[in-house]
Amino acid sequence: MVMIVRSGQMRRKIRIEELTETRTSSGAITESWSTYKTVRAEVLPVSGREYFSAQTVNAQNTVKFNTRYMIGITTKMRIIYDGRTFDIQTVINHKERNHAMTLMGVEYVQ
Repeated sequence: MVMIVRSGQMRRKIRIEELTETRTSSGAITESWSTYKTVRAEVLPVSGREYFSAQTVNAQNTVKFNTRYMIGITTKMRIIYDGRTFDIQTVINHKERNHAMTLMGVEYVQ
């Protein structure tokens, strides 16, 4: 069965960012995040958990972003949604048909 992404389900706007390197005039390399694409997506919370690390309670939220297929999306990118940052953990091209994709994102909260 092919996943069909209906536009009515994609009510949320997400920004996909990629890490870029630039060289300063002194020759040093600086890294910064820049917008790769801004798209509409269906946003579905999957799970959340809390864990204890370095004397601090931290939280981890996993969210599924369903959207239309895009070329070039990798796990080295991140998603900005509603002021929150999600590291892309998995990129799923449904049935390898280049029609719809799911991006599994993880948000780390301290």
